[in-house]
Amino acid sequence: MTLLRDYIFHMIYNDITIWLPEPEAYIIHKILISQNRKKIAKKDKDLMAAKNIGELCMRFENHGNRLKSIFSEMPKRWQKQTLVILKKVSPELYSFLHD
Repeated sequence: MTLLRDYIFHMIYNDITIWLPEPEAYIIHKILISQNRKKIAKKDKDLMAAKNIGELCMRFENHGNRLKSIFSEMPKRWQKQTLVILKKVSPELYSFLHD
């Protein structure tokens, strides 16, 4: 499973096809890759982006449901990693996904 490969959609703009990750997959991807960042500023930027977009997604039923769906389809190891990080970064997102 690769979050940014498995959860993408496309848009066409000026006859150019643009492939984008679903916002809900992007959130989890940013959380997981943040732990591999060597530069603290980049790690913090990844986590802030995930927190802000994730907390926004939670407020819309369709995006919140999609976030939960993607999260539940992830390997258990990724789920645990994500929750450990979210517990510190966004207790709100942590509670939302932890049920």
